Amino acid sequence: MELQDIFISDSFLNADEAMLRAAVQKANIPALMMSLLHLEGNDTIMSSGITPQNVPLSSNEDGLTSADRQIIRDRAVQAALEWRQSGRALSIPDNVTLDRATSFIIGQDTPTSYGAMLREELPFAGPNRPAWGQGQASDADCAACPVIVIGAGMSGIAAGIRLKQAGYPFVILEKSNSVGGTWRDNDYPGCRVDTPNHIYSYSFASDFDWPARFSDGATLRSYFEEVAAQFELTDHIKLNTEVAGANWHEATGEWEVRLSDGETLRARAVISALGQLNRPKIPNLPGLDSFAGAQFHSTRWDHAVELTGKRVAVIGTGASATQFVPEIVDQVAQMTILQRSPPWLVPTPDYHDDLPDDERWLIRNWPAYAAWYRMWLFRRDGVEGVLPMLFSEPGFDGKTTVSAGNAAIRDLWVSYIKEQAGHDPGWVERLLPDYPPCAKRPLRDSGTWVKTLQRDDVALVQDPIASVEANGIRLADGTLIEADVIIFGTGFEADRFFAPLDITGRDGANMADTMKNPRAYRGTLVPGFPNFFSIYGPNTNTVVGAGIIFFSECSVRYITGCLNVLSAGGHHSLEVKSEPFEAYNSWIDKKNNSAAWGMPDVDSWYKNDAGRVTQNWPGTHYEFWEMTLRPDTDHFDVR
Repeated sequence: MELQDIFISDSFLNADEAMLRAAVQKANIPALMMSLLHLEGNDTIMSSGITPQNVPLSSNEDGLTSADRQIIRDRAVQAALEWRQSGRALSIPDNVTLDRATSFIIGQDTPTSYGAMLREELPFAGPNRPAWGQGQASDADCAACPVIVIGAGMSGIAAGIRLKQAGYPFVILEKSNSVGGTWRDNDYPGCRVDTPNHIYSYSFASDFDWPARFSDGATLRSYFEEVAAQFELTDHIKLNTEVAGANWHEATGEWEVRLSDGETLRARAVISALGQLNRPKIPNLPGLDSFAGAQFHSTRWDHAVELTGKRVAVIGTGASATQFVPEIVDQVAQMTILQRSPPWLVPTPDYHDDLPDDERWLIRNWPAYAAWYRMWLFRRDGVEGVLPMLFSEPGFDGKTTVSAGNAAIRDLWVSYIKEQAGHDPGWVERLLPDYPPCAKRPLRDSGTWVKTLQRDDVALVQDPIASVEANGIRLADGTLIEADVIIFGTGFEADRFFAPLDITGRDGANMADTMKNPRAYRGTLVPGFPNFFSIYGPNTNTVVGAGIIFFSECSVRYITGCLNVLSAGGHHSLEVKSEPFEAYNSWIDKKNNSAAWGMPDVDSWYKNDAGRVTQNWPGTHYEFWEMTLRPDTDHFDVR
């Protein structure tokens, strides 16, 4: 397939000059510049004297002047018109030019070693992910290694697609009646993604027509359903099939997977794609069972409960609450929000906006623009973005800031909160976090949150909860918050990896006991559980960057490499050794303990009850990509 078969639409070919000029007014200029590599057939755009810049924490997203942007828009329209008249095929630059371009797009030099990783994000560069080459199993070897994948969410779908491409027989077991994972389970009002959609998508399926820069949950669910259908996974997915547990059989080198209906299945390998943000965490409040009204968690939203005219108490002010509260506030008679600690708000003016029609047309139709826009986002956020600003430096107390860069982020976010609060000292005190930026999950905000809190029919309460009674919530100071409905926005039991499955490994190893201190090698392998792999496992979450899909794709490639080692050698089992497992996790802990989210005085869902950071990957995207490029066979016990 030639490049023009992918990137040229009838709409682009038939658009008049006025339409082209209208569209480029909405363009991301660095992405538009790189589209000229293809339309003009040369790289002169990179020596034009106009160079984008990466300007962290600035509203000037590309560091260019208005005049420079207009020069590029005019040149792009001219190039489009001339290309349509020329009859030339679109040009595909060589790897040297592409590597220059991936640095040029944000005006920041990139280590040479990053080239292969970055090119994987460009669909016309022949993505290397997954890298099957080394140790690729034969068709016969693959056929003899059936795999069970648990979960048909984002990670399970990625696993199925790559297993199918590699030739492994597999089945995906999904407990619900449809695919989509967290985007199926979380259907509360206002649910939406907080990573730009154009990188919150698979590298191999990035051409979805996103209606917004940050689309809602229903759109995300549609995306994953569409991808599963596009790659013909339907026949491999067993819906309404809940897994109860799994047992390793040493004699046969197989996993026996037990279903909740009593049926059992066998496979050489199991991949857990259970995810983390689907098990609701409800605080153990005295008297909760005595509440006479309706109560539910945001991830189990009860759409049958009528909120109109009701007194609603919302417990928690995390990501879910800041999304659903503004959506339902107009329905209720009175809303009380109980806050333990305020979140950092990240100014995102277009967070709730649909994409303008011209920009949506540009992304869908301008040759190669969408690919380079995705690259610009990936370079800005994933390599390495603001990550270096989040690690501790001497001279910073770790209580409000951890470094000079972290202090700069704090100053920006403090200014935003003060502006949102109308510079009212009382409101600023209630809204300003007392911990470093990114020590807890920061939340995107378009201005709706504080505006909602300041309504006359909304009360923000920070006093601790003493108990729940039949008609409301009793505070520690004795005040009763009367309520007809309680909604929990209290997050998830994210550190209960593999729960609620009962998994028994080699020599009776119990996964629940092992995961009391959740750790894994490369986020994927655990000693005592041969041929068992996880995606989105311990320490694979990202605080800032290009989003979890990148990490899941890397994990799937790594797992497939492990399967190649297992099957190509005709082996019985593959298990990580204890020494590399411990060394890897010591590195993880050391890095995390020096990050904002690792500060000992800050409690968050990133940590377990013992205070260890179990969720976050503390390195760069490149480090994870390199670590998962291929298995280190010396680190395995292969039998």
